[in-house]
Amino acid sequence: MNTLCRLDQVQPDQMALVGQKAFYLGQLLQKGHPVVPGVVIPATIFQEFLAQVNWSDPLFEDIPNSWLRLNIEDWQQLQAIAQHLRRAILATSLPPELKQSIVEITGHWHPATLIVRPSLGFVSGKRSDSAKANLEPFLRTSALMISQICKLEDAALERAIQHLWADFFGAKSLFYWQRLGIPLHQIQLSTLIQPISAAIAAGTVRLVDNHVEIQATPGLGMAIARGEVVPDTYHVQALERIVTGKKLGIRTVAYRTIAPTSNAQPLQIQILDVAQQESFALEEEQIIHLATLGQQVLTEVGAPVELEWVLHHHNGTPILEFTQVIPLKSTPVPSNVQSSSVAKALSDRESTQALMSEALLVAAGTAASLGHAIAPAWILQVEDDLPSELPTGSIIVTKTLPLEWLPLLKNAAAIVMEQGSLTSHSAIVARALSIPAVVGALHATNKIQAGDFLWVDGDRGQVYRVPQSFKAHPASFADRAASQSLAHSIDSETVRPAIYTQLMVNLSHLEPLETLMTLPIDGIGLIRAELLAPLILGTKHPATWLQKHTSTELIAGFTKSLLPLAQAISPRPIFYRSLDLRPQEFRPLTSVSSSSQPEWGLRGTRSYQVNPALFDLELAALAQMQQAGATNLCLLLPFVRTVEEFEFCRKRVEQAGLTQHPAFQLWIMAEVPSVLFLLPDYVKAGVQGISLGTNDLTQLLFNLDRNQPQAGVKIDERHPAAKRAIAQLIRQAQENNIPCSICGEAPVSYPELIPDLIRWGITSISVAPESVETTYQAIAQAERTLRLEAIRLPFS
Repeated sequence: MNTLCRLDQVQPDQMALVGQKAFYLGQLLQKGHPVVPGVVIPATIFQEFLAQVNWSDPLFEDIPNSWLRLNIEDWQQLQAIAQHLRRAILATSLPPELKQSIVEITGHWHPATLIVRPSLGFVSGKRSDSAKANLEPFLRTSALMISQICKLEDAALERAIQHLWADFFGAKSLFYWQRLGIPLHQIQLSTLIQPISAAIAAGTVRLVDNHVEIQATPGLGMAIARGEVVPDTYHVQALERIVTGKKLGIRTVAYRTIAPTSNAQPLQIQILDVAQQESFALEEEQIIHLATLGQQVLTEVGAPVELEWVLHHHNGTPILEFTQVIPLKSTPVPSNVQSSSVAKALSDRESTQALMSEALLVAAGTAASLGHAIAPAWILQVEDDLPSELPTGSIIVTKTLPLEWLPLLKNAAAIVMEQGSLTSHSAIVARALSIPAVVGALHATNKIQAGDFLWVDGDRGQVYRVPQSFKAHPASFADRAASQSLAHSIDSETVRPAIYTQLMVNLSHLEPLETLMTLPIDGIGLIRAELLAPLILGTKHPATWLQKHTSTELIAGFTKSLLPLAQAISPRPIFYRSLDLRPQEFRPLTSVSSSSQPEWGLRGTRSYQVNPALFDLELAALAQMQQAGATNLCLLLPFVRTVEEFEFCRKRVEQAGLTQHPAFQLWIMAEVPSVLFLLPDYVKAGVQGISLGTNDLTQLLFNLDRNQPQAGVKIDERHPAAKRAIAQLIRQAQENNIPCSICGEAPVSYPELIPDLIRWGITSISVAPESVETTYQAIAQAERTLRLEAIRLPFS
């Protein structure tokens, strides 16, 4: 195994080996500049580790060298792949010799808290020097990966390294690199481990000739990187040692480290009081000292540079040290994604004057990414969950932009943020993707209304409200819209073969109605209540939410979310699956008891017996929608284990008045193996149909856990036992004269099962919207084959 490398050992030819961050820090440290010491796990060790991971899927077996081409437009699929990769990494222990080497270096460090950071580089020899120079700014997007802070303990440090390495394959990272056309195997991930002290303040210092601009915030700098604060800004003439300007930022929180204990995490969030918010993070003497240190680095580098720094206590004395070095290069104005006519209009003097004469300045801030965009505003609140969609070509207006929202940027014309700075993650990503951005635009979400037409001037950091007559869209958005329109017109004219098996759709989020209406479906086979809940509850668990809201509000929220969909799809059925909250799978809901381990016994209908209040509210919402004309709503009960559980639910359904409508049907998910032996009893008790949840059914048949990788185990719905169970349920449904659907992922993951499903007598197949067309053709082909077999049989 390759040896570790201390920062004071980094050689001038080792940038690709240790990454840009560690390389520049090492060079400065060796020349006597104040740098936090550290040790680097070279990229080669990470590659060796990946080669040892049991990926449990042939697609990923060559992951260290794979291009891993993904459909980044399919965010659901991208998240599933990322989750698979991350789980495999987290389940793989670090090599014993690596752990021993780390202990030997870090064992004597003080304080007993560490930060584990990514340091990225590119494969050497694969690109010209000019190409590498152009790609260097993208290496700052190691911000896409979350630095890990942990105790100086063997197990904690190993877990932190695993999490950082797993984050390299996070959905936001995979999206970003593929969007830029950079294959993962050309990116070298090294890992920098450093001690971290209790920070007084942190931030950035940018040096161009004699001018120094410093940004600062109390505590650690991650508050700036995450865009959660507007930092203080100081301007200094370094040679004269004069502070020429100061501007107080907007900071309500600070990240600080504390002495780790067995019960407390080392990283804590502090809410700043009024006095702290109204005080500058740095004193004038500290500002001058930082500018002087920065000027010494500028002299060493010989080119404009940006440094990240931290002010912390060392043996009771405040000291300044650098944590990152970013050489700045003169870069041309990005060719932003906008039509040539818009670009010409904005550069043409007369057109610009016409715009200015009717434009109203509504917000101003820092120009974080160059370019112009004119488009309608889309307001996003930070407390909301990841929006399911963003209208193509909209301008995102928000307080801050969490990295989890990165997929929204593929549709954004521009970004306006109340918080953030030039060095926040969102600003860095916006520049890399050539999306105009303004950050630090105070009160933008209050001054701008959804749908307002805005002109975002990313060159000057200004946002104007303009008349709709100035409506313009970037060329790529216009082209994309045109291509989608063309695709829809082609689809509408395509003559599909008739199929007899019903084809339904599973909704993982509320699809645009116009998209659903173009699909050749017979209804909605599954819409999970857990996917509607965040639209109503935000990040709160229902029990917590109801402490501050009324049940009437909850009913109204479910009705508002689901009723338009039910009315649009009518008279085709829509099967609503009631809440089955599983904390380990549904992280957006913060439970009042989220720290406790979830129990199988409290899933599904069993939880309704324990506490029926929430289930009753769901039923009341369905009844309200029925009264509003949505008579096509049907109910699907999750994770039913006994007939008694079903009978308890059926009685409450009857009490809610749902069964008074003749089109209403009460189904159960067939996912617990007991249904294999109890289906006739369920039918006698009132079950009117079943939907096969093949994911859970297969897990429970083989005692698997979807949240834990199964080393050496490759079992799925194609296993003979799983196929026999599915076939038995379909045939029992036929014998008891009830319909049987399948809503698990098996027909999409393993389309070779579709002929068997049809042969056994499946009533309907329900798949995700993006899989409808391919599944339709697979069903048509299977039905043709089976008809031919039936014709040939009498002559054989």
